[in-house]
Amino acid sequence: MIRRVMRMQESLQVEDDATLRIPDVEQGPSDPKNLQVVVLSKENDMYCLGCKGGTLNSCFTRDDLDKIGKKLLKVADVPDIHDTLRAAVTRSTGGQGYQKCNCKLDCISLRCSCSGKKLKCNSRCHPSNSLFI
Repeated sequence: MIRRVMRMQESLQVEDDATLRIPDVEQGPSDPKNLQVVVLSKENDMYCLGCKGGTLNSCFTRDDLDKIGKKLLKVADVPDIHDTLRAAVTRSTGGQGYQKCNCKLDCISLRCSCSGKKLKCNSRCHPSNSLFI
């Protein structure tokens, strides 16, 4: 069975492009389901990957990757930043893009995280308050 799967899945070479499925735990509400990656090195059937957000700390197996036929990402495009999968996804996609404060009142003081960042509160901050909707 293992030999059959190995024949079906073509092994990846260095500089091959692939997509990596992002686990639901690491994925924000507006993040994509897959991350475009490039193979940086192969060690003991484990692939070290890089993306637009940097080099990933952990290595992945061939089962985690789907090969892309085209060359969309080059090794030179990967910044020299080693980080976790979640941080790399945030850096390459722009993150979830949602801000939220935990204020109970009008968010006038500088303790409000929205006011401190000079942002206006939104319906995610105060879902029960119709003023922000």
